Amino acid sequence: MHSLAELPQKNLDDTFFDRDAQLVARELLGTVIRHCVDGLWLSARIIETEAYYIDEKASHSSLGNSPSRRAMFMPAGHLYLYYSRGGDSLNFSVQGDGNAVCIKAGYPWVDSLSCEASIERMRANCGFHGHLATHSMSI
Repeated sequence: MHSLAELPQKNLDDTFFDRDAQLVARELLGTVIRHCVDGLWLSARIIETEAYYIDEKASHSSLGNSPSRRAMFMPAGHLYLYYSRGGDSLNFSVQGDGNAVCIKAGYPWVDSLSCEASIERMRANCGFHGHLATHSMSI
């Protein structure tokens, strides 16, 4: 089992996200994101991102600020989560009201913090969909 003290010290701070959406999207590629569940670190390496600007119709923020979209209008680095097309979507607010980066896909990651049991837990979380079996994980 791993503790918070064992986490790598290279965390991304808010200044990383307080930049243009396309730049942040590009620089997030290859980054490992983690979440601890019942003492197990679930980790994925980001392999696909997408930048969204408020004036793009594909962006939720183009519909305006609302309680459900509030995070996209908050300072850079806030999370905006929503359910769409059978899966959850993870977005980070970036520089500029309503601009964001969507994490489209990640690859299961095993290292000193995330062991094979972590992969099994992520596979179980995906249910029967089998996203992990194809070496791609929807984040």
